[in-house]
Formats: sequence, C-alpha cells, structure tokens
Amino acid sequence: MERFQQTVINEMVIGHAPPIKRRKYQMADTRMKALVKKAVEEWQEIVPMDYLSGIASNFRMAQGLTSFGERNYSNIAKVVVFDTKFYLKLSLSGVRAVLGWTRHEDIFEQDILLIPIHLPGHWALVAVKIKKHRLIYYDSLLGDGHICLSLIKKYLEQESMQKGHHEKDPVNWLGFNDKTIPQQSNCYDCGIFVCLFAESVSRDARPDFKQQQVKEIRRRISKKSLMESCLNQRKLMNLL
Repeated sequence: MERFQQTVINEMVIGHAPPIKRRKYQMADTRMKALVKKAVEEWQEIVPMDYLSGIASNFRMAQGLTSFGERNYSNIAKVVVFDTKFYLKLSLSGVRAVLGWTRHEDIFEQDILLIPIHLPGHWALVAVKIKKHRLIYYDSLLGDGHICLSLIKKYLEQESMQKGHHEKDPVNWLGFNDKTIPQQSNCYDCGIFVCLFAESVSRDARPDFKQQQVKEIRRRISKKSLMESCLNQRKLMNLL
C-alpha cells in the first residue's frame, strides 16, 4: 500500500509518476507534500485544489458528472468537459493556440460544454449551453467573469467557422454571471464548488447545496478519486 500511496502522491503533486520530473517533486514545498500525504492516508482532501496537479483536477471533473453525488441520472445531457489547462492556454496564447484541442470532435453537436477556469488562487466554471445559445459563469466568490466569457465567445466563433457552423454566431450569444448560486465561506473550497456546479449543470439542474455540506462531499470525492487512482496504478503495474 505504501508504494501505491507514494505513486499517487507523486502523480497529484507533479502530474507524473517517478522518475519523470523527480527533481521537481523533490524540490516541492515540504508543507504541500505533507498535506497531500495526509490526505491520502486519511482518505480526506484537506488540500486546496490549487495545490494539486491538473491530473487530479481533470479526474474530478470527469468523474463529477456521474459519481460525485453517488447517484445515477437518466437525463444527463451530452457533455464535453474541457481540460483544466484549456482556459489558461486560451488566455495566455490566444484562440489559435487552442483550435486543435477538439479537432476530432464537433462540440456544436453537444448539449453542454464545461470549461474550468483557473484564475490566480481560484477556480470558477463556464458552462456553454449550445442549444440555448448562452454562456453562464459560475463563481463561488461571485467574481465578474466578463473577460472569461468574452475570450470563450471568441474561441467558439473561430471553432464554429472551422467546423462549418457559420450560422451559429457565438459572439452574440448571451453571456452572464449567475449570482444566485451557492457561495463559499472560506478560501479553499472553490475546486469542490466547481465540481458540484458541473454535476448540477450536466443534468440541467440548479446547484443546490450548502457550504456546511461541502466537508462531507469533499471527503467522499477524495476517497473515490484516490481509491480509483490507486486501482489504476495497480492495474498498470500488473501490465508491466
């Protein structure tokens, strides 16, 4: 178990199992490694999402649509969950840099696009409802989000041209900030809020949870994701 635990810690902190980027892991902040180790040992997530690698974040987003609430829904829409690095690449390098991210998939044939927004020290979410021609910004700290919405509209415009949907005109789609959503009361639960927002949007429901419930939800998510990660590592090792 200790071997699997260390592999999970390495993957969560630096995004790779050793020896890849071992030096980066060794130089990582001692407190950060200690927090992650404690999270693994106790099957709890006490680590703010900002401390974790994109791999851990992506895993949660992908799992969130079907398993965060320990429930199954028959009305889950056709949803595309974007990588957590997508918006960062878009904001730093522009639209052209991300046009190839969905080259094998026509996102305009989907119902909903979920785009995690990684801001300095914070996570938010943009949901694009294709059929309703609208973009909704979900931020548990009630940030403005107009820059994010504008950038994503520009991306959608270029993507629609590239995929032959000239009639879509995403630049003129409605974009707004939903200020009626649950709000976090601390500085580290934003990642969990984003996952819960994603789960709600994927079944076309309004986010309906309270800050007081987040601790237990976080523990359940952490246990599921870490156990799945350990299981995947074990399967991989059996193939080697």
